[in-house]
Amino acid sequence: DSVVVLNTGAHWSRHEYTMLPTDDMQADQQHRLELTFKQMLRRIRSRLTPLTHLTILYRATSPGHPQCHLSHNPYPSIHTALQSESPSSIPGRLLSSPYLTQDEKDDRLKWDWDRFEAHNELWKESIRKMGETRDRLGVNSGEGARWVYLDIWGMALMRPDAHLEPGVDCLHWCLPGVLEEWNKQIYQVIVPIEDEDAL
Repeated sequence: DSVVVLNTGAHWSRHEYTMLPTDDMQADQQHRLELTFKQMLRRIRSRLTPLTHLTILYRATSPGHPQCHLSHNPYPSIHTALQSESPSSIPGRLLSSPYLTQDEKDDRLKWDWDRFEAHNELWKESIRKMGETRDRLGVNSGEGARWVYLDIWGMALMRPDAHLEPGVDCLHWCLPGVLEEWNKQIYQVIVPIEDEDAL
């Protein structure tokens, strides 16, 4: 059997999709991007799902942490992380530096970090529905792809202190750290563990 690991990533944003009409309001641009995202999701799903002997792992997009340079420790709980990193607070925190020009502020808003969780939810729901359909039809593992959603969002959300260059890059991750935990999740899906002592 084959395994594919997918992630649409942080660069699925208005900043990267410059073909969006520039005269649209931010909400209109985000709506257009959302529609395009859904179309992309359907296209990938329709092309990969019929393939036999395939497991597709969709790894959730990890969050960015605006102002990560202010964080020196992980959040003490997921509740604290969810409160501190709510999507509604992200745009304002991305623009908080007094050294940004108006053009830089406009660019940062188009990063759409506040949309990552919504994009993850689209994948999660789609994969959940495919699994229900597969179970209902009694599909064997060799008949079409098996989809698995790897939810790394909460784990990564708790680590504003683990970014590559705090103050410069609050999106990418340093090593060692969060990335190894994602790999452990992937390993547990790919390699069936029958006996804990085998580790």
